Amino acid sequence: MSYAKGDRVRVTDPRTHVRVYRTPAGVPAREPCLECGKSVRQYPSLKTKFCSPTCRLENSLVTNTCRTCGKETRVPPREVRMYCDQACRYADPNRRIGDAGRPRTTHCPKGHERTPLNTYSYTKADGRVDRKCWICHHEAAKERYRRKVAAA
Repeated sequence: MSYAKGDRVRVTDPRTHVRVYRTPAGVPAREPCLECGKSVRQYPSLKTKFCSPTCRLENSLVTNTCRTCGKETRVPPREVRMYCDQACRYADPNRRIGDAGRPRTTHCPKGHERTPLNTYSYTKADGRVDRKCWICHHEAAKERYRRKVAAA
């Protein structure tokens, strides 16, 4: 029965997979860590770029700037926010209620301008308030009436 690497793993066990790669010199090559510059062993079967998970995380962080106070923080890309905390969010003078980071629409999907005279608000079944264009609503009502008359 044969063993690998200091008699710790049996090669003949059915669930054991052992891959041993050797570099030409017999010693793994060393490359610098992309974050801290520390030496990292490079095996042909595993191309590592960082010396630790901490360095890998630090390398992937992006700089996030708060809209209100201008404070810069380093966060993972999935956690980028407009504000550093809730206090800054509510202190922003340019913030509107319901501001989701996108500008309010000025025209309906069919191109009619959203003015106070051409827009009406209504409450949906789930409690949210929505806006509709009167011109589009009137055109849809006329089309429904035409179909009703034609079917009769």
